[in-house]
Amino acid sequence: MLGEDLERAIRDAWLRIRQSILSDPQKLHRRLARRRMKSLTRPLRPWCLAIRASDRRITPAHWVIYPEHAMDLDHPEHAYEPIEHEVTIQTHALRRYCHPVIIARPGEEVTEVAKKLGVHPSVLHRARSQGVYQERFYEGLGGKLGCKVPVIYSRELLDPGSRNFFAAPHPLWQPFWERLVKFIPDDFEQAVIRRPFFRMVSGTGTPACRPFRKSRLSDDPEFLGYVWLCPACKKQVRTIYFPVAVPTLFDCWFTDPVIQLKLSDADLPNPPPPTFACYTCHGIVHISSISPNCWNHFISHQTRGLLFGHEVPKPATFIPHRKRTRIRRLSAAAPRQRQVLVRLSNGWSNQQIALNLGITLNDVRNHTSNICRQENVANRQALAKKLNFAKPLPLNAAERAPLRRTEVEKLILQGYSNQQMAQELKISKEILNHDILMIYKAHGLSGRKSKARQALAEKLGVLLPPNRLELLRQKVAELRERGLLWKEISRQLKIPWGSIPRHISYFRRHSKGILPVSP
Repeated sequence: MLGEDLERAIRDAWLRIRQSILSDPQKLHRRLARRRMKSLTRPLRPWCLAIRASDRRITPAHWVIYPEHAMDLDHPEHAYEPIEHEVTIQTHALRRYCHPVIIARPGEEVTEVAKKLGVHPSVLHRARSQGVYQERFYEGLGGKLGCKVPVIYSRELLDPGSRNFFAAPHPLWQPFWERLVKFIPDDFEQAVIRRPFFRMVSGTGTPACRPFRKSRLSDDPEFLGYVWLCPACKKQVRTIYFPVAVPTLFDCWFTDPVIQLKLSDADLPNPPPPTFACYTCHGIVHISSISPNCWNHFISHQTRGLLFGHEVPKPATFIPHRKRTRIRRLSAAAPRQRQVLVRLSNGWSNQQIALNLGITLNDVRNHTSNICRQENVANRQALAKKLNFAKPLPLNAAERAPLRRTEVEKLILQGYSNQQMAQELKISKEILNHDILMIYKAHGLSGRKSKARQALAEKLGVLLPPNRLELLRQKVAELRERGLLWKEISRQLKIPWGSIPRHISYFRRHSKGILPVSP
């Protein structure tokens, strides 16, 4: 069983490295600090109870509803119209209706499964059509006349609060997910407002949540179900969640190091708020089993941040799988992608396409990348060559950069200054500085600052012409050798008197043979 293998792997990993963690105070405090990170303070979706507002099992039989006549459509105060009411959520109702749903062998009728999940039978139609359940048809089942009666079955447990065909979470989370209702306090009670939801519906294009399609025009808003009024943000939401504090390694097997070493209570993990609220207010995180950080998240939550995922070996029974199979939809149209492709074939630039279609540059790049991936080519130019575009594509910024950097490298070796290169190439100083850094990085000369040009020339075997400062120093040396005073040199060469000490220092070093004579 995966649950037993997980417990054994986590326990063995903690026994193996706990001495090295507890004996090093700095290492222990770094790991305790993880408990205050968002990744460990935000609750996980598989460990949250969910209640849908339109759940048909919410009735006065097991839920406290005020006023009691709110759902009675025959009441004279609101004839044939549902009204806003208050639902008091209590522990016994949660334990009755939020536990996993099991379909008995060899299967149950669609209507019976829909009653267990609290939905209309038509809600299960899409899941049935996509093969989520094993489906068989029996004629005259239970004495029913007419069409064959559908019977569905699933080996997996069903989650009545899930939106993904009521699918249960990955088996990695199921050992605690199956027992979430047992961790609810016996005296829990919370009142939440539930409102009816109306919307204008016209013609046959009715939403999927409606039981039947009607070919009529309606001038009145139609009742489509209920929504919750979130107790925290007061927004209308379809589902509210209750994060449950599941047992961890230090609740079952060991004592928390904070308690064992009598450290500050601030290092203890904070339990999630014991209240129902919407997805955003709780900051709930949904992690897929195929996500690269799924295992690290699970281990971090189970050990309260004291172990990392790479420190616990994955058991052989842990197999990541995708709930929704990725299938390339060959029959589906991609109008925006087709529009981008047509404009590319006419030689338009990305900026022109974005302006014409009213989308962002990132959207154009994403569509172009998807087209290149479908055609199995590396870039836009290869796409144009394969599809034989009518007009050549203009170079984009990424394609112009290598050509421009080749020109920048040539100008550097010719002794041009940055200002001269920017004027010559008609580019900004920011782009030029970035190109120069990329050139140095490509030749392994990054980080040399002022000596990088000379190192680049030496590496390429090129003799750099003297720059403006070197020419000035040569003139200073020539005038000094003629016997001119420093004041006369400053006046003749128009050098500020404040920079003369640097020239004096350079001349003295050069005259002693410390520095070579510049060419």
